[in-house]
Amino acid sequence: MNHRLLLLFLFVSVLLPLCAVTSEAQCQLHTLEVQVPFDFVVRNSQFPAGHYSFEQECARVYMRDGRGQMLHVYMALPSDRGTTPRTSKVVFFTFRGVHVLTTVLWERSAMGAELVRPGQEIEIASRSLPAKPVLAGAGGRP
Repeated sequence: MNHRLLLLFLFVSVLLPLCAVTSEAQCQLHTLEVQVPFDFVVRNSQFPAGHYSFEQECARVYMRDGRGQMLHVYMALPSDRGTTPRTSKVVFFTFRGVHVLTTVLWERSAMGAELVRPGQEIEIASRSLPAKPVLAGAGGRP
């Protein structure tokens, strides 16, 4: 009986974590470089138009600027589209002139990376809308 408990303890404490590390090592690295022609928003951060690169490793998406400088690391939700795109691409949601980066799709991979939970696009875009200008008038005679 003690021998079985010892084997069970050995399995749980040594072999199970080893299997988890092995599965983490099997994550594929996807890379995408893109020229974005307009200002855009990712979650709560605004970015100007320009050249960007995205790398996905497991559930992490690394965003870099045109010089290769790391801008952000996002934890992404897996997005199973069911089909594999022929080319990698980024997907934007546009609301009242605000572009929200929602998804990164990888070439020959059915799994994309959702950066924004579905249904939150309008909320994020609304927070990024420019403030309405206030018109001030001066009273009195010239």
